[in-house]
Amino acid sequence: MKKNTIITIVSVVVVLICFGVYILSSDRFPRTSRAAIEQAAEGQRFMISEIIDEIKIDKNRTLTLYLNGYGELDCAVTHKNLFYYTVDRFAGHVYTPNSENVLPSVNYRAILHFTGYESGEEYACFGVILDDDVTRIEFNGKDMEEIAFKGMRIVYTYGSGNPKSKFILYDKDNNVLELTK
Repeated sequence: MKKNTIITIVSVVVVLICFGVYILSSDRFPRTSRAAIEQAAEGQRFMISEIIDEIKIDKNRTLTLYLNGYGELDCAVTHKNLFYYTVDRFAGHVYTPNSENVLPSVNYRAILHFTGYESGEEYACFGVILDDDVTRIEFNGKDMEEIAFKGMRIVYTYGSGNPKSKFILYDKDNNVLELTK
C-alpha cells in the first residue's frame, strides 16, 4: 500500500475513536433510559421523582413508568441508538391517590391514558386503578399488565398499529363496569 493511503486510514480511525470517546464520555448523550428522560424533561413537569418500572418493548425501546414531583403517574418511551438513548414520547400527568392535585368531584374507577408514537404506528396505554371492584382492564383485545406500587395499582400495555379501541373495565365476576361509579 502507498504511504498516503496508510496515513489516511490511520487518521480516519483515530478521528472515529476520538468521536466515540467523546460520545461515551459526554453528558449530552445519555447512556441510560432514565438519563435520557431526565435530560429531555429538565425544567418540565415530566421530571422523575421515582421510577416504578422499566418495561422492555423491543430490543431498542423501553417503556418507563414513573412518578413526577407532583405524585402523578407519567410515562416515557425511550429508544436506544448506537451509543445513547433518546426520548420518543412523553405522556402522562395521570392523577394518583398520592397526587398534589386530585379530582374530588368525579368518582372514577380508574384514570387511564393512551398515547401514540412513531407517527401513530405504536402505542402505549397506562393508568391507575382507583376502585377495588376493578379486577382487570382490557384494551385492544388484551388485558393490561398490573403492577402494585406503594399501595397503588398501576396498569399498562403497549402494541403496534392504530387501535380504535376503548378501555373495558371488569369486576371479579367478569361483568363490564362503567369508568365512573
